Amino acid sequence: MFNTLIFTLGIVFTVVTFFFVRESINVEACLRTNYRDRKITALGGLYFLIPFLIVLGAVQIENNVNYKVQFVTPALVIVALGFAFLGLIDDLIGDKTSQGFKGHIKALLKGKLTTGGLKLIGGPAICLIALMPYVERTGYEVLILGVISISLTANLVNLLDLAPGRSLKVSSIAMLVAVILETQYSWQFGILGIFLVLLFVDLKEMMMLGDIGSNMIGAIVGLSIANNLTLNQLYAFVIILFALNLLSEFVSFSKIINSFLPLRFLDTLGQTKERKDWLKKKLA
Repeated sequence: MFNTLIFTLGIVFTVVTFFFVRESINVEACLRTNYRDRKITALGGLYFLIPFLIVLGAVQIENNVNYKVQFVTPALVIVALGFAFLGLIDDLIGDKTSQGFKGHIKALLKGKLTTGGLKLIGGPAICLIALMPYVERTGYEVLILGVISISLTANLVNLLDLAPGRSLKVSSIAMLVAVILETQYSWQFGILGIFLVLLFVDLKEMMMLGDIGSNMIGAIVGLSIANNLTLNQLYAFVIILFALNLLSEFVSFSKIINSFLPLRFLDTLGQTKERKDWLKKKLA
C-alpha cells in the first residue's frame, strides 16, 4: 500500500515541479539547441531532483514512524546532489572538445582539468563518501564495486542521452529490475513514478535532461541496482558496465541502435512525428 502511495507521490510531485519550475529554467542561459535547431532547456534534471528529494523525505518519515533502519536514504541524497552538481558544472561551462575517458585522461596528462575530467575524479569520490558509512556492514570489496558500478552507470546513461526518451527508457527498465529484485525499498517505486512523467516530457521534447539529469539519474539507478545484488552479481554488473563504457570509446551507440530494427523501434517508440521524420531522412 505504501509503495503505491510513494509511486503516486512521485507522479504528482513531478507534474507539480514541472509546472512551477519550467519558466525558471526556460531562460536563455539554460537553453540549448536540439537536433532540429529548436531551443529547449538543458536543465531538465531538476524535474527529477526536486520530486526525488520530496519522495525520499516521505520515505524517511515512514521509516522513522515504524522504527525502520534502512540503508540508502542518506547515500541517495549524497549521490543525487553530488552528481547533479557535477552535471550542472558540465552543462554550464563544459568544454566538449575532449570526449570520452581517453580524451579527458589525455587532457589531465597535459595539465588541463576538463569538466569531464572533474566528473571522472569527482564521481567516484562522491560515491566513496556516500557508501563509506556502511563499509562495516558491507565490507571493502562491496564498497569498491559499488563505487565503480555507480560511476560507470552514471557515465553510461549520460552517453545514451542523445535522443528524446532514450536514457529514460533504459533507466526505467533498470529501475523495474531493481524493484523486481527487492520490493522493500519504497523510494524505488517513487523513482518509477517520476520516470513515468519525465519520459512523457522528454519524448515530447519539452526538455533535455542535460548532464545534470543524465549523470544524476544514472548514478541513482546504478546505486539502486548495486544495492540489490549479491557479490557475484555485483562483479558481473561491473564487468558489463565496463564493457559497455569501453565499447562507447570505439563505436556510437546511436549507430548500433539505428542499425537494428528492434532497437530502433524501441528507441523511437513515443517520439514525435518530427523526430521520426528527421531520423528517416538521416538514415536514407
